[in-house]
Amino acid sequence: MDKIGATLFHAFGAAKRGGLPAASASDEDWSRLADAFIKAGGASVEMNAIANVSLEFEGLCPAVAKLYTSALSLQGEPGRHIKTTLLYEIARN
Repeated sequence: MDKIGATLFHAFGAAKRGGLPAASASDEDWSRLADAFIKAGGASVEMNAIANVSLEFEGLCPAVAKLYTSALSLQGEPGRHIKTTLLYEIARN
């Protein structure tokens, strides 16, 4: 998780200095992330726990790590949209 976190914060810093407008993720972008998450071994129960911030779910941290890994694996515009949206939410919260 440390490597993923460091990568995300490095990307946030680079984006903040870049000055480009942020593009929000579309439904299609989120569908691509869901596909990548499933390909990385994620399960629908994990996705549901992440979406609902279910702290009672024992595997929440590993599931979030899978989600971030999946997000980092997305290429092109969909990848940029997902990464931008996640970074914005991390920084905002």
